[in-house]
Amino acid sequence: MSAPRVALIACPAVVRELADDRRAALGAVELDVALHRTPQRLTAALQQAVADAESDPAVEAVVLGYGLCSNAVLGVRAGRVPLVVPRVDDCVALVLGSNEAFLEQARLAAGTYYLSRGWIDSQCTVFHEHDAMVAKYGEARATRLTELLLEHYTRLVLVVTGRYDPAPYRAFAQARARQFGLAYEEVAGTTALVDALVDGPWDERFLVIPPGGEIAFGDFHPMGDCQEDLCRLS
Repeated sequence: MSAPRVALIACPAVVRELADDRRAALGAVELDVALHRTPQRLTAALQQAVADAESDPAVEAVVLGYGLCSNAVLGVRAGRVPLVVPRVDDCVALVLGSNEAFLEQARLAAGTYYLSRGWIDSQCTVFHEHDAMVAKYGEARATRLTELLLEHYTRLVLVVTGRYDPAPYRAFAQARARQFGLAYEEVAGTTALVDALVDGPWDERFLVIPPGGEIAFGDFHPMGDCQEDLCRLS
């Protein structure tokens, strides 16, 4: 039996963790990464994108390249086809491979800022915001503002999934760590969840919402089984 034809709707940072040829073949819909700052707007954008994807009669499932993401996926409804979403709390857990891997990193150092190829290539980091502010306000003011944004962070981690040459991303991350006085580390990530999202299998790592169903918090954390530290961090 052939795999269903899927429509991928995802954060640009997640899409860029796919193999280049797979990303091109899928023609993913990438939503504005700035929507993460306003979860209600992201919810609305996701619902509209799902409806648009389902209007194609050839689509047999819609897959979301998002985690719980500050509850932004809650309330998104499946229409005529199943809706699939990774059972993780945010995009960091998605590239680390699981909520458990993310929680372990949080226990090592709660004040951690994460980078990966996806985030760097999509220019959706606080450091890219810093560069934009330099052009607008000048170096001194931009640095003060960025230091305020990073005041609770002590560590910068580059998540390396092994799918690409890490050298240019390492250079970027190390330079920014030095610039803002952050400890630098690299952590091994994985593309297993991202790959399985678009190619299967959709096992216990994923929520498969049936047609007409709606994503709920209990789908991610049944019976309130949410580890306190992880829920606070998501």
